[in-house]
Amino acid sequence: MTDLDFYFDPICPFAWMTSKWVRQVAEQRSYAVEWRFISLRMVNAGVDYATHFPPGYEKSHSAGLALLRVAAAVRGTTGTAGVAAYYEAVGTAIFERVPTKPESALDDPRSLAGAALAAASLDVGLADAVQGAEFDSLRVRALISRAV
Repeated sequence: MTDLDFYFDPICPFAWMTSKWVRQVAEQRSYAVEWRFISLRMVNAGVDYATHFPPGYEKSHSAGLALLRVAAAVRGTTGTAGVAAYYEAVGTAIFERVPTKPESALDDPRSLAGAALAAASLDVGLADAVQGAEFDSLRVRALISRAV
């Protein structure tokens, strides 16, 4: 039984900060967390990035989508525990490494995903899913729309 559904996009700093708290509470209270996906790129698909966002947002949102494709592949092979481990490794690589700037970690989503998979002791071959359009299917879009 799931106690909490937590939606995340790997490139969202607010989701990352909240996920750290969720992990602590889940451990202390023995809560079961279902790690779910929300893509800022898909949510903002109809928005003109050039006029509505600062420079670099479209690139980071696209990288987030690529990283979520890998998370979907992880879910397919290891379930929610694998997704939790992968997200923790990706978030650490993006937001906790000093002095790297978060945006520089997103220059090569495939390499970032591969390193995160290795850090989480998951199959690094799943990093190839960064290009997998099957994640962008209507079913996944429906799951994301559930979150918003």
